[in-house]
Formats: sequence, structure tokens, C-alpha cells
Amino acid sequence: GNEVPDGESGELCVDNPYVRGYIGLPEQNSQAFGEKGVYHTGDIAKKLPDGNYILLGRCNEMIKISGNRVEPAEVETAVKKVLDIDWCVAKGFTVGKATFICAYYIADIEVDDNLTRKKLLELVPYYMVPSLFIELDKIPLNINGKLDKSSLKAAINQEDIDIADDVLSGVV
Repeated sequence: GNEVPDGESGELCVDNPYVRGYIGLPEQNSQAFGEKGVYHTGDIAKKLPDGNYILLGRCNEMIKISGNRVEPAEVETAVKKVLDIDWCVAKGFTVGKATFICAYYIADIEVDDNLTRKKLLELVPYYMVPSLFIELDKIPLNINGKLDKSSLKAAINQEDIDIADDVLSGVV
């Protein structure tokens, strides 16, 4: 890859002659170190004016919508603020040519999707507004007790795709 200008975000990579890779894991080595031996951390970072870096999230969680990179954590923060809830997770889905965001939450509240979208537009750009809001009974966990994002599915039907199209075209 190429270096990004100061203030821009990109994948944090480390070039260190003392890092040789994972012992006995050639596939992981080629994935993490690439052809030039530069370690790809999988973290999205931004260089601050003082020379320090701030971590913004993980590469594999980024969602690209309408040519824009979306960090799910930013969507989650906005949804939690608008709905005044403690837990939310955002996940991107692609159906055909449409990519959209679903927001999953656990709260004993009624969510008016359209009103929530309008409030979110005051905080984030249109492409970061979830098309679907899905209430969960409990947080899905894997065997390690961590969030199991792979178990989060979107109940996709034509109406949901139409809503996603409306949200991405700015019609809420």
C-alpha cells in the first residue's frame, strides 16, 4: 500500500526487521506480511499532528457504502445516543448491488424507524444511517463469550431493500 496524508485514515502497517512472522503458519504470514514483509495490523488508524496514532477500528469491519468507508462503531455510537440505549451493534450487508447497514439493539422500547433515521441524520451523513433496526432478545455470544457478529442476520425482503435504497438516496 501507500502512505496516506497526515490526518487521513488508513490501515496501520509496521516495517520492522525484527518481526519475522508466525511460526509454522505460512498462510497467516503471507496474509499479514504481504510480499514486502511489512506487517499489516488490520487496524484503521490516523496519524495525529503530534506524531501519535489513534486507532479507529478494524479493517475487516469496515463497510463501504456509496463509495464511503463506514466504521460500524461510529454508527453504533450514534444509534445509542439517539435511542438512549446501552447496547447496539451495526453490521453491513450486501444484497445484489445494494449495501446497507442493520442496527441491532437490546432495549425494551418501541423504535420508530423513520423518526430514528431523521434524528440520526442530525448526527451522521445519510450513508451511515441504518436501513433496518432489529431488536434482539439477548446478545449473541460465541464460545469465548465475545459478540458473535456472524450470527447476526438481516431478515431481507424486497421492502427492506426498498428502504435501504430510500435511505441511501436521501429519502427517509
